Amino acid sequence: MLKQYFEQWKLCGFHNYTPVLGRSMEIGVPLMGATEIVDAKVPGSVLDALFENGIIPDPYFELNSRACEWVSDRFWVYRANFAFKRKSGRRYCVVFEGLDYKCDICFNGKHIASHENMYTPCSADVTDLLIENADNEISVMFYSAPDEMGQIGYTSKVFTQKARFYYKWDYCARLVNCGIYRLVYLEEYGVSVDNSYFRTDAADVSRFIYSFDVVSHERGVCEISAALSDEAGKSVFSESRAVSVSGGKTAVSFCGRIENPKLWYVRNEGAQPLYTLGLSIKTDGGEIFYKESKVGFKTLKMLHNEGAPPDAKPFLFNLNGRNVFMRGVNISPLDMLYGRITNERYDKLIADVAEMNANIIRVWGGGFIESEYFYGLCDKYGIFVWQDFIQSSSGLDNHPSDDDAFVAKFMDTVRCAVDVKRNHVSLAVFCGGNELAFGADRIPLDENWKILRLAGEYVRANSHIHFVATSSLGPTSFHDLADQSRNHDIHGPWLYFGDPEHYGYLNQAKCLFHSECGCNGMSGLPALRKFLSKKNLGKFNMRGNIVWRHHGESWDTSFRDEAVFGGNIKSLNDAITASRYLQAEGLKYIIECDRRDAFHCGGVMYWQFNELYPNVSGTNTVDYYGNRKPVYYQVKRCYNPLYVSIAYDKLRYAAGERCKVRPYVISDSDGNVEVSVRVKAGGRTLDVVSMSLMCERERAVYFNLPEFSVPDSDAVFFEMRAESPSGVFENSVMLLVKGKDGFCGLKPVKRYIAWLET
Repeated sequence: MLKQYFEQWKLCGFHNYTPVLGRSMEIGVPLMGATEIVDAKVPGSVLDALFENGIIPDPYFELNSRACEWVSDRFWVYRANFAFKRKSGRRYCVVFEGLDYKCDICFNGKHIASHENMYTPCSADVTDLLIENADNEISVMFYSAPDEMGQIGYTSKVFTQKARFYYKWDYCARLVNCGIYRLVYLEEYGVSVDNSYFRTDAADVSRFIYSFDVVSHERGVCEISAALSDEAGKSVFSESRAVSVSGGKTAVSFCGRIENPKLWYVRNEGAQPLYTLGLSIKTDGGEIFYKESKVGFKTLKMLHNEGAPPDAKPFLFNLNGRNVFMRGVNISPLDMLYGRITNERYDKLIADVAEMNANIIRVWGGGFIESEYFYGLCDKYGIFVWQDFIQSSSGLDNHPSDDDAFVAKFMDTVRCAVDVKRNHVSLAVFCGGNELAFGADRIPLDENWKILRLAGEYVRANSHIHFVATSSLGPTSFHDLADQSRNHDIHGPWLYFGDPEHYGYLNQAKCLFHSECGCNGMSGLPALRKFLSKKNLGKFNMRGNIVWRHHGESWDTSFRDEAVFGGNIKSLNDAITASRYLQAEGLKYIIECDRRDAFHCGGVMYWQFNELYPNVSGTNTVDYYGNRKPVYYQVKRCYNPLYVSIAYDKLRYAAGERCKVRPYVISDSDGNVEVSVRVKAGGRTLDVVSMSLMCERERAVYFNLPEFSVPDSDAVFFEMRAESPSGVFENSVMLLVKGKDGFCGLKPVKRYIAWLET
């Protein structure tokens, strides 16, 4: 089955409906475009093409995105021409894997399809329209972008299946995309295959079922073969059979068993063996279809958490018979301009997530159904995927529409996502959407809500994937400290609350799962120089500088940081240092509190890993340009399978004040762990404690460290070491000492960040 890809296109913008009319009603002359005809790459967007051709300024620099907002108000026409040579007996189909958003498609001047969903492909048979030995033309006319809700608005009035973050979110400007954002190709086939599904037996992981539909346009007999081989290329299953096809869909399935399959694990729990699944279809004329894919063998059960209330949903991941604490991240799309989203950027994203010891990624519901390439990398690296469907809260109300047309579009997305992604061994959870809730108290919705009930029913009927109605989920959206039994799947906090409030809050807060939380911090100077002019590279805040406000208004840290460091923040570099340190400190303590509570808590997924638009400040751990912030290295340590740290009640102490902390160790296996803590300040050692502890896998074991008097220095360091049969882990925790003015200095912070990044 051959594919001819179309990557080079021409693009022109028009005033609305002009290309539909074509000629002036009054004088009959052709109506011209509102822009010049320019080259456009596919995959890509109109904004990508306009910037590359000098029609709009760099939308990421300073306030330039405002000068680009007109683009979404125009009609845009893509055209591509190609030569063609027909093969006898073959059919030809043009396939668009991603169109954004409402559009009409013509082939050699004939309308062949209309499309209106960003997350479903569009295809049409063009066999009878193709012209041999001449130019063939494909054209796509995009209507102006729909007037959709951004982050602030009414969820109940959302009516499209289009990424909502384009319309303004707290981590990006308003840049509403339009265009052909995934691959386009002419596909040659004799028969095609649809609705493929590879699944293992829930009771016996060595048994599998591989089912699919053969789609044919003629009657006849085909020889269909399925084969499975291991990573070394050794065949572990092979079967062929003759199947009669009858000019439509013919259901086919293979059932098999392999001896002692190598099980797939998330990283740090085991290996990630992937098997190659091959499907071949032959006729008397030879092979007319062949496809390979990677599959894996695992059992994944969702269990009820330890000590969970009887009405709680299960949030404890049991992989291949073993409870696994989820150490996760939330991701946004990789870029606002999807022409810049390349496989190389996916490679870096997943490699960075894996190096950070994370084992699950949540794909947030205001962005994309992620690509096949992304899922393939997660299969390879051993990272679970939690995929939100495309819904998110809006603030003014947070419940989705029950309009029939909207529900139908949403369910088209659900069906497409489930039918394709269910074959990936890394996929663990489908979720109905982000922070869907009702009323002023924001009570999370469940499957009693129509659209979520339909999604859950389809997921369960057509896959083995666990379904969660929304995230967060349970009696409350956020921590309830007065009644901890209400804290099921929880969101927040996203800020450092201050000292000692941050620690008092988190030392109390418990939940069954923590699917979104975070802490904000500034980007580094190399990143700031790329999108700010020299006049804005100073010590500012979001209130006083409109350009800074445009790049991260919600995530200003200046007042928070000055409460800790006061007048010691004298320059932009000082502000960056203080901000990034408190981001690392704040997120570290959120994660530590969740890890210490395994397996009452099933896991934590912080917001957010990446950045899709360059900001002065944000909750991301890697900036838009790929630079790691100090918080990346802090989380990498927090997610280490073997971990030793301390629990404490506040960050800052006065000289002479008594200090009592609670050291603990978390081991990745049962057995003895040798631990030691060295307390240091002002260049001298205050105390050393060493001992052997019997640990149970993933359970925090506390040990004693004597109370001590804080010396007159700038900080106290706790240098810790843990050694188990699986390896050695070293950590350092810093508590700050206030100066005479009541504020802390930045010298120990700079030393600590330098240590983190080693």
